[in-house]
Amino acid sequence: MARVAGGITSTGTELESSLPVIQLTTAGSLISTANDDVARLRARFAHAQCMLLPRLIEPGLLRTIQRRIDESAFVPFVSDGIGDDLNLADPLTINLLFLLTNDPPFLQIMREVTGCIEIDSYQGRVYRMYPDLRHTDSWHDDMSENRMVGMSLNLSTTAFEGAAFQLRDRTSNQILYEVANTGSGDAIIFRLAGHLQHRNTELTGSVQKTAFAGWFRSHQPAYYSQIRSRRSATTL
Repeated sequence: MARVAGGITSTGTELESSLPVIQLTTAGSLISTANDDVARLRARFAHAQCMLLPRLIEPGLLRTIQRRIDESAFVPFVSDGIGDDLNLADPLTINLLFLLTNDPPFLQIMREVTGCIEIDSYQGRVYRMYPDLRHTDSWHDDMSENRMVGMSLNLSTTAFEGAAFQLRDRTSNQILYEVANTGSGDAIIFRLAGHLQHRNTELTGSVQKTAFAGWFRSHQPAYYSQIRSRRSATTL
């Protein structure tokens, strides 16, 4: 269940009833052009400053990523003043996710949907939370390193309980948007700004949560340019 300011409620089913508007695949980013889908996404994000993207990762690719994650180790991670969880230690899986989310067509559609035309890269990490380890997350804004839009992609294989994403107005503390992003392969995108804060509520139940979370940023070297630079350096 998702809610936005003004008493409007949404479950995200408007877009889930058809094919995903945006999907990341091994063949590249697939963008729907049917029925002005992108325009509807743009209007929804402008209204709520946050939005659910159903089935962002193609199912077969998602299963491959989940299998790799489950076979990999995690290490403790602490973000001072915000929270603590576990970080995925497998660089190959993380680089695969970087390749998918830095695909130029995907970055372009994120510019169009969010109105943040200066977006030029995405950076993130894969984290895992366990309810019995009391992993925490507190209100924060992520306003550093030219971050413009946040994204959290659910990589959990089983629906978890709790850990709902919340977006609020910093001054009034009013919750502007809340969604339990428990759909495997679904993603939330949300605006970053000085007047906004976000967090995940407490993870409850007995199921762990795994997600790829990070930020669309401006004035950063494009990921593919970095790869080319590294390859050039190794051939010198």
